[in-house]
Amino acid sequence: MIRVAIAVIQKDGKFLIARRKKRGPFQGMWEFPGGRVEEGETPEECICREAAEELGIDISVEGLICSNTHSYPHETVELMAYRASLLSGEMNTREYDEITWASPHELPRHAFPVANAPLIEKLLQQC
Repeated sequence: MIRVAIAVIQKDGKFLIARRKKRGPFQGMWEFPGGRVEEGETPEECICREAAEELGIDISVEGLICSNTHSYPHETVELMAYRASLLSGEMNTREYDEITWASPHELPRHAFPVANAPLIEKLLQQC
């Protein structure tokens, strides 16, 4: 099983999401910033590392929102979503085609990997 940690960064009522480049699994799909938790790394450390590597930003992680496990044909993923705040940095699209801020009600209009469905449902319930 692959452990994936993601950051739910909110600003002015909108969430930071990014569209994957057209390569690899989930190409062209939207996601919250994050990635695979490496051996010896906490999910919180993973999120901070990935935000810096993929977006060029520094964040602070505030706490777990939810987690779930989903089996895709090619792998099983444990997805852990954490609330986080943007501290500093100029966002770049090094790893993504596009980065945007989306309101909770705009999230379902974007194609996310299926494992994100429980998180998106929870975010919609909270608004």
